[in-house]
Amino acid sequence: MKKCILTIVSVFVLVIAGCSSDASGDTEATEPKSENLATAVMDFQMKVIETINKEDANIYTFDKNPTKETQQIAQKEAAAVADKIAQIQVSSSLQSEEERVQQILTHLEKAYQAKAQALQEGKPAQVDTEFPAYNEQMDKASSILNDLLEENDLISTPLRGELQ
Repeated sequence: MKKCILTIVSVFVLVIAGCSSDASGDTEATEPKSENLATAVMDFQMKVIETINKEDANIYTFDKNPTKETQQIAQKEAAAVADKIAQIQVSSSLQSEEERVQQILTHLEKAYQAKAQALQEGKPAQVDTEFPAYNEQMDKASSILNDLLEENDLISTPLRGELQ
């Protein structure tokens, strides 16, 4: 008797689970496009931040300890970050915003190229640690990204704060 009741309950649970999985599939298909875009924008932002943070650990050491050794390490890492940014693939979910996403990536790549170039030139004392060309490109990328976030009802965050 217990086995029979257990079997009936198990079948009932499976039927309900099967019906609910069909229903969840339908809601996914009817999800508003703007929510998909917002999710894609957030995913893109996280992908960019993760890509950069994987490579830039020692870039900021030069700012705190400007030696020839830290300069060389920071220069190599800045160049590596620029290369990694160039390799980021844009999700098809962002196709409607592809132009702005490419602009963000281009500005970020140029920012790290500029930082690598500045670090390559001269002795540590001669390096402009303000990195004006880097800052200019980073500001442009941040501005475009923040506009994209805000247009999708997302909270904009300072990109530099996420990267340092």
